[in-house]
Amino acid sequence: MGGFLFGAIAACGVRYSGLEHKMSQAIEEQVSWQNDPEIVQASDMVHAGQFDEALPILKDYLAKKPDSVDACSLLREVHLRKTDVPLYLAYTARLCSLHLASRQPQAAWQDYEEFLQQGGDKLPAQTWLDLCRVSEGEGSFERALGEYEKLAAAYPAERQSLQAGLGAARICLKRLNRPQDAMKYYEQVARSPIPHLDLEADIQAGVGAARAALAAPAVPAPASS
Repeated sequence: MGGFLFGAIAACGVRYSGLEHKMSQAIEEQVSWQNDPEIVQASDMVHAGQFDEALPILKDYLAKKPDSVDACSLLREVHLRKTDVPLYLAYTARLCSLHLASRQPQAAWQDYEEFLQQGGDKLPAQTWLDLCRVSEGEGSFERALGEYEKLAAAYPAERQSLQAGLGAARICLKRLNRPQDAMKYYEQVARSPIPHLDLEADIQAGVGAARAALAAPAVPAPASS
């Protein structure tokens, strides 16, 4: 009963948020030029409401071509229409990874936003880390820092949490002028029970830079006239 109610609520939320319409429109644009008959056939089935008929075609296609954005997008829409939230979230996470791999960061961030809107709490660790690095590379430092922090908290036993901690420390030290916070992140990584001998040089260099920044005399603010 709980699962049924959750699915019904999710379906209503999707309908009134306009997500279903936007997704259908995006998929139509993606496959309009697609000549692959299996994708075209499955797309027609999805838009005709023949979800169960489209599923095996799409799953078989994705098994043969695991980097197909079109197949993954259609499978995600099928599970959205069927209000199968767990599978919708799984394919959204996979689509995010595919968009990152094909260097479409804005599409990947859109996937992540939709993942969160439908109740997702954490992406696969490596996909999440790649998304954080894209944000950092684009100069969205506060956003990247927040995502690094969430990733490290969500996967404390995974190696990606160490990379997230170093990313957070790097941003605080080099971009946000927060050496005290950088020191905290470096120390957290250093104390981690996850093997990280290969990261030791980076940790020690970061700790040294953070200490130097903390020891540097503060620059006085210019006097107001």
